[in-house]
Formats: sequence, C-alpha cells, structure tokens
Amino acid sequence: MKEKERKLTEAEQKRLEAFAQKRIELRKQGYKEKEVTVGLVKANIFAIVLTMIYVVIASIVYFQVNENIRNLFSFNWIEALIFVIGIAVMTVIHELIHGLVWGRFSGKNFKDIEFGFIKEYFTPYCFCSSELKRYQYAIGTLMPGIVLGLLPTVIAILLDVRVLFALSCVMVGAAGGDILIVIKILLYKTRAKEVFCCDHPTEAGFVAFEK
Repeated sequence: MKEKERKLTEAEQKRLEAFAQKRIELRKQGYKEKEVTVGLVKANIFAIVLTMIYVVIASIVYFQVNENIRNLFSFNWIEALIFVIGIAVMTVIHELIHGLVWGRFSGKNFKDIEFGFIKEYFTPYCFCSSELKRYQYAIGTLMPGIVLGLLPTVIAILLDVRVLFALSCVMVGAAGGDILIVIKILLYKTRAKEVFCCDHPTEAGFVAFEK
C-alpha cells in the first residue's frame, strides 16, 4: 500500500531545511548517515494488528484474574464518555511523554521539541531537533507505550477497571509505530565507535549518523 503524497507544512519545511544544513555540517566532520524510517501506512497497519493481538492476550489474563467478569467491553454511557475523553487526553499525553523524555536526555527540556499533526493520516507527532544516543532515542520512543499502555493494563487487571483496560489497549495500539521504530533501532548494526540518532524532520523514524 503506497504512502499518500502530502504537502509539507511550513513548520516541516523549516525543519527540513535546518536538517539539511545539519547534514552538511556532519558530513564535513566525517559522519556517514543512514535513514531509518517507518511508513505511516505500514505503521498504522501494524498498530491495528498489534492491538488485536494485545487485546486477546490481555483479555485472557483479565478473565483469569477476574473470573466474575463476563463482558469486558460492555460500558454504560458514563463509561463510554470516559473512554472517548480518555483517548483524546491520553493521545496528547502520549506526545508529551516523547517530548519530556527526549528533552531531558538532550538537556534542553522542551526547547528542542516541536509538536504537530499530519492531517492526511490523522496522526499527531513529536519532533526532537537534538542529536541523541541510540538508547536515549529508543527509550523516548517507547516510553508512552509503557506508561499509557502496558502499566495501565496491569493496574486495570489487578483493580478490575474495565474502562482503563480498554484505554490501555488503545494506547498500546497507538504506540505501534513507536514499537516498529524501536525494533529498527535494535536491528541497526554498526561497528562505528560513535553513533547518534537525529529525529527525521518529516517522516516517522530517525537518521543515524556514525563515524
């Protein structure tokens, strides 16, 4: 399935130009580069599959711990409202967590962080303009899935909170693209002594610089 061609926003265009200048400077310093990105269509498909698998496995555990539950996703109107609002709020928090962790690692907090929204794919994003070590980039990429997905699932199962369980499953799916990027980081092999990651200015993923 092909990616949609989209027109870059003014902010994206500025980031692309700034990155091009950074790329020139790093090449002069002897760095070689490799783009490691994930197509948004592929990421969304992976997210759907991941959510389905996660729901099945987590539901089995939920029923084992809470044997009196018969219908895990049957909500009244108040629970349904909480679920809808929760998705919106947690989506914003998801991006904030990316920014918070990357900003802490870079030492610039939110000064090197930008947020945006790709309307063609209905996808929010967080961008970090600073160079990060591979483990730092990986932790910042994976953290929203852990904080908003995995941990809430455990809490929901232990406390028998169905709405929180449903929200956590959605948040695991929302981290699908992040998980794909982390997989690519783990599979990235190099013998270079110095390697760091630059968040890609317009795509999901990063550009690795090494020497």
